[in-house]
Amino acid sequence: MKTFVVVLAIPFVILAIAGFDLENLVFVLIYYYIYYFTEFGKLFHTKKSREIIYNSKEVTSNSVEPIALKKENIPYSEEKKLAIEKKRKEGYQKWLNNKKKGVRLKAKPSVKLKFTLSEAEFEKEISSQLNNITGSITRILWVGDKHRTHPWSLKPGGCTVVVLFTNKTCLGYDKVKRPDRYTRKISRDYISNHYSNAHSTNLEDYINEIYLTSDSGVDLKRVWHSNMRTSPWDILEKYRIM
Repeated sequence: MKTFVVVLAIPFVILAIAGFDLENLVFVLIYYYIYYFTEFGKLFHTKKSREIIYNSKEVTSNSVEPIALKKENIPYSEEKKLAIEKKRKEGYQKWLNNKKKGVRLKAKPSVKLKFTLSEAEFEKEISSQLNNITGSITRILWVGDKHRTHPWSLKPGGCTVVVLFTNKTCLGYDKVKRPDRYTRKISRDYISNHYSNAHSTNLEDYINEIYLTSDSGVDLKRVWHSNMRTSPWDILEKYRIM
Protein backbone atom coordinates (compact mmCIF):
# COMPACT_ATOMS: atom_id res chain seq x y z
CA MET A 1 0.00 0.00 0.00
CA LYS A 2 2.82 2.34 0.89
CA THR A 3 4.53 1.67 -2.43
CA PHE A 4 1.27 2.33 -4.33
CA VAL A 5 0.79 5.75 -2.66
CA VAL A 6 4.38 6.76 -3.36
CA VAL A 7 4.18 5.70 -7.02
CA LEU A 8 0.84 7.49 -7.45
CA ALA A 9 2.12 10.70 -5.85
CA ILE A 10 5.36 11.00 -7.85
CA PRO A 11 3.72 12.18 -11.14
CA PHE A 12 1.59 14.83 -9.38
CA VAL A 13 4.65 16.20 -7.59
CA ILE A 14 6.41 16.44 -10.97
CA LEU A 15 3.39 18.21 -12.54
CA ALA A 16 3.11 20.61 -9.60
CA ILE A 17 6.75 21.61 -10.04
CA ALA A 18 7.02 21.57 -13.84
CA GLY A 19 3.50 22.75 -14.66
CA PHE A 20 0.41 21.12 -16.15
CA ASP A 21 1.29 21.58 -19.80
CA LEU A 22 0.80 19.03 -22.59
CA GLU A 23 4.40 17.77 -22.61
CA ASN A 24 4.38 16.95 -18.90
CA LEU A 25 0.95 15.28 -19.12
CA VAL A 26 2.27 13.02 -21.90
CA PHE A 27 5.25 12.11 -19.68
CA VAL A 28 2.88 11.15 -16.83
CA LEU A 29 0.75 8.99 -19.12
CA ILE A 30 3.87 7.16 -20.37
CA TYR A 31 4.97 6.67 -16.75
CA TYR A 32 1.64 5.08 -15.75
CA TYR A 33 1.60 2.91 -18.87
CA ILE A 34 5.05 1.50 -18.14
CA TYR A 35 4.18 0.95 -14.49
CA TYR A 36 0.83 -0.85 -14.95
CA PHE A 37 0.91 -2.47 -18.39
CA THR A 38 4.45 -3.65 -19.04
CA GLU A 39 6.26 -6.69 -17.61
CA PHE A 40 8.98 -4.43 -16.24
CA GLY A 41 6.46 -2.33 -14.32
CA LYS A 42 4.64 -5.36 -12.94
CA LEU A 43 7.85 -6.44 -11.21
CA PHE A 44 7.39 -3.51 -8.80
CA HIS A 45 3.68 -3.52 -7.98
CA THR A 46 2.60 -7.21 -7.82
CA LYS A 47 3.16 -9.26 -4.69
CA LYS A 48 3.97 -12.43 -6.61
CA SER A 49 6.66 -10.71 -8.65
CA ARG A 50 8.29 -9.26 -5.55
CA GLU A 51 8.35 -12.75 -4.01
CA ILE A 52 9.98 -14.16 -7.17
CA ILE A 53 12.68 -11.47 -7.06
CA TYR A 54 13.31 -12.05 -3.35
CA ASN A 55 13.44 -15.84 -3.67
CA SER A 56 15.72 -15.73 -6.71
CA LYS A 57 18.16 -13.50 -4.82
CA GLU A 58 18.07 -15.84 -1.84
CA VAL A 59 18.68 -18.93 -3.98
CA THR A 60 21.50 -17.22 -5.88
CA SER A 61 23.26 -16.14 -2.70
CA ASN A 62 23.11 -19.63 -1.20
CA SER A 63 23.74 -21.62 -4.36
CA VAL A 64 26.77 -23.88 -4.73
CA GLU A 65 28.54 -25.36 -7.69
CA PRO A 66 27.03 -28.71 -8.76
CA ILE A 67 29.17 -31.77 -8.14
CA ALA A 68 30.28 -33.52 -11.30
CA LEU A 69 29.59 -37.23 -10.92
CA LYS A 70 31.36 -39.96 -12.77
CA LYS A 71 29.17 -42.27 -14.80
CA GLU A 72 29.94 -45.20 -12.53
CA ASN A 73 29.00 -43.19 -9.43
CA ILE A 74 25.41 -42.43 -10.42
CA PRO A 75 23.57 -41.79 -7.12
CA TYR A 76 20.63 -43.88 -6.03
CA SER A 77 17.19 -42.38 -6.60
CA GLU A 78 15.25 -41.24 -3.54
CA GLU A 79 12.72 -43.99 -4.25
CA LYS A 80 15.45 -46.63 -4.13
CA LYS A 81 16.89 -45.22 -0.90
CA LEU A 82 13.45 -45.20 0.75
CA ALA A 83 12.79 -48.79 -0.35
CA ILE A 84 16.09 -49.99 1.13
CA GLU A 85 15.54 -48.03 4.33
CA LYS A 86 12.02 -49.46 4.65
CA LYS A 87 13.37 -52.98 4.22
CA ARG A 88 15.95 -52.42 6.95
CA LYS A 89 13.36 -50.97 9.33
CA GLU A 90 11.04 -53.94 8.74
CA GLY A 91 13.86 -56.30 9.64
CA TYR A 92 14.58 -54.38 12.83
CA GLN A 93 10.87 -54.36 13.76
CA LYS A 94 10.70 -58.12 13.30
CA TRP A 95 13.71 -58.56 15.59
CA LEU A 96 12.11 -56.22 18.16
CA ASN A 97 8.82 -58.15 18.12
CA ASN A 98 10.64 -61.44 18.68
CA LYS A 99 12.51 -59.88 21.58
CA LYS A 100 9.23 -58.76 23.21
CA LYS A 101 7.85 -62.29 22.85
CA GLY A 102 10.79 -63.61 24.82
CA VAL A 103 12.67 -65.12 21.91
CA ARG A 104 16.33 -64.85 22.75
CA LEU A 105 18.20 -63.39 19.83
CA LYS A 106 21.63 -61.95 19.35
CA ALA A 107 21.80 -58.24 18.74
CA LYS A 108 21.73 -57.69 15.02
CA PRO A 109 24.52 -55.35 13.88
CA SER A 110 23.55 -52.48 11.59
CA VAL A 111 24.28 -53.24 7.96
CA LYS A 112 26.19 -50.71 5.90
CA LEU A 113 24.68 -49.74 2.57
CA LYS A 114 26.73 -49.38 -0.59
CA PHE A 115 25.48 -45.92 -1.51
CA THR A 116 26.71 -44.52 1.83
CA LEU A 117 30.34 -45.29 0.88
CA SER A 118 32.63 -44.00 -1.82
CA GLU A 119 33.87 -46.44 -4.44
CA ALA A 120 37.29 -46.70 -2.74
CA GLU A 121 35.75 -47.20 0.72
CA PHE A 122 33.40 -49.88 -0.60
CA GLU A 123 36.16 -51.87 -2.32
CA LYS A 124 38.36 -51.60 0.78
CA GLU A 125 35.53 -52.84 3.03
CA ILE A 126 34.72 -55.83 0.78
CA SER A 127 38.42 -56.75 0.57
CA SER A 128 38.70 -56.59 4.36
CA GLN A 129 35.66 -58.85 4.80
CA LEU A 130 37.02 -61.34 2.27
CA ASN A 131 40.38 -61.53 4.05
CA ASN A 132 38.62 -62.08 7.39
CA ILE A 133 36.58 -64.95 5.92
CA THR A 134 39.46 -66.68 4.13
CA GLY A 135 42.06 -65.96 6.81
CA SER A 136 44.54 -64.84 4.17
CA ILE A 137 45.29 -61.75 2.12
CA THR A 138 43.55 -61.95 -1.23
CA ARG A 139 43.64 -59.14 -3.75
CA ILE A 140 40.37 -58.51 -5.55
CA LEU A 141 40.61 -57.33 -9.16
CA TRP A 142 37.56 -55.09 -9.61
CA VAL A 143 36.02 -55.05 -13.08
CA GLY A 144 35.10 -51.45 -13.99
CA ASP A 145 32.05 -50.20 -15.86
CA LYS A 146 34.00 -49.75 -19.09
CA HIS A 147 34.33 -53.55 -19.31
CA ARG A 148 30.61 -54.14 -18.68
CA THR A 149 28.37 -54.60 -21.69
CA HIS A 150 24.92 -55.24 -20.24
CA PRO A 151 22.93 -52.07 -19.40
CA TRP A 152 21.80 -53.58 -16.08
CA SER A 153 25.44 -53.61 -14.96
CA LEU A 154 25.56 -49.81 -15.14
CA LYS A 155 22.45 -49.19 -13.02
CA PRO A 156 22.76 -48.72 -9.24
CA GLY A 157 21.60 -51.55 -7.00
CA GLY A 158 22.11 -55.27 -7.08
CA CYS A 159 24.59 -57.68 -5.47
CA THR A 160 28.36 -57.66 -5.39
CA VAL A 161 29.89 -60.94 -6.58
CA VAL A 162 33.45 -62.06 -5.82
CA VAL A 163 34.76 -65.15 -7.65
CA LEU A 164 37.94 -66.92 -6.54
CA PHE A 165 39.40 -69.16 -9.27
CA THR A 166 41.70 -72.17 -8.83
CA ASN A 167 44.69 -70.17 -10.12
CA LYS A 168 44.23 -67.79 -7.12
CA THR A 169 42.87 -64.96 -9.28
CA CYS A 170 40.00 -63.13 -7.58
CA LEU A 171 37.54 -60.99 -9.58
CA GLY A 172 34.97 -58.58 -8.14
CA TYR A 173 31.80 -57.28 -9.80
CA ASP A 174 29.23 -54.89 -8.35
CA LYS A 175 25.71 -53.90 -9.47
CA VAL A 176 24.88 -57.51 -10.45
CA LYS A 177 21.13 -58.10 -10.83
CA ARG A 178 21.18 -61.80 -11.81
CA PRO A 179 24.26 -63.37 -10.19
CA ASP A 180 23.63 -66.88 -11.56
CA ARG A 181 23.69 -65.84 -15.23
CA TYR A 182 26.31 -63.14 -14.80
CA THR A 183 28.76 -65.29 -12.85
CA ARG A 184 28.42 -68.13 -15.36
CA LYS A 185 29.18 -65.75 -18.25
CA ILE A 186 32.18 -63.98 -16.71
CA SER A 187 33.62 -67.31 -15.53
CA ARG A 188 33.33 -68.79 -19.01
CA ASP A 189 35.04 -65.71 -20.52
CA TYR A 190 37.83 -65.71 -17.94
CA ILE A 191 38.57 -69.44 -18.25
CA SER A 192 38.70 -69.30 -22.04
CA ASN A 193 41.20 -66.41 -21.88
CA HIS A 194 43.42 -67.53 -18.98
CA TYR A 195 43.38 -71.33 -18.92
CA SER A 196 45.30 -72.38 -22.02
CA ASN A 197 45.20 -76.07 -21.08
CA ALA A 198 41.52 -76.19 -20.13
CA HIS A 199 40.46 -79.84 -20.20
CA SER A 200 37.00 -79.72 -18.60
CA THR A 201 33.75 -78.26 -19.88
CA ASN A 202 32.43 -77.75 -16.34
CA LEU A 203 33.07 -74.20 -15.14
CA GLU A 204 32.88 -75.38 -11.53
CA ASP A 205 36.17 -77.24 -12.01
CA TYR A 206 37.99 -73.91 -12.32
CA ILE A 207 36.30 -72.04 -9.46
CA ASN A 208 37.25 -72.42 -5.80
CA GLU A 209 34.74 -70.14 -4.07
CA ILE A 210 32.00 -67.62 -4.79
CA TYR A 211 31.10 -64.78 -2.43
CA LEU A 212 28.06 -62.53 -2.50
CA THR A 213 26.47 -59.52 -0.78
CA SER A 214 22.81 -58.66 -0.34
CA ASP A 215 21.10 -56.09 -2.55
CA SER A 216 23.09 -52.84 -2.17
CA GLY A 217 24.66 -54.29 0.97
CA VAL A 218 28.23 -54.45 2.26
CA ASP A 219 27.80 -57.85 3.93
CA LEU A 220 29.99 -60.32 2.05
CA LYS A 221 29.45 -64.02 2.68
CA ARG A 222 30.56 -67.27 1.03
CA VAL A 223 27.66 -68.92 -0.82
CA TRP A 224 29.50 -71.67 -2.71
CA HIS A 225 32.78 -73.61 -2.60
CA SER A 226 34.28 -76.41 -4.68
CA ASN A 227 33.60 -79.12 -2.06
CA MET A 228 29.85 -78.60 -2.28
CA ARG A 229 27.91 -81.06 -4.41
CA THR A 230 25.42 -78.42 -5.48
CA SER A 231 25.71 -76.40 -8.67
CA PRO A 232 26.72 -72.78 -7.93
CA TRP A 233 24.22 -71.53 -10.51
CA ASP A 234 21.29 -73.07 -8.61
CA ILE A 235 22.41 -71.33 -5.43
CA LEU A 236 23.06 -67.96 -7.06
CA GLU A 237 19.66 -68.02 -8.75
CA LYS A 238 18.05 -67.48 -5.34
CA TYR A 239 19.78 -64.08 -5.08
CA ARG A 240 18.31 -62.56 -8.26
CA ILE A 241 17.25 -58.91 -7.97
CA MET A 242 15.47 -58.62 -11.33
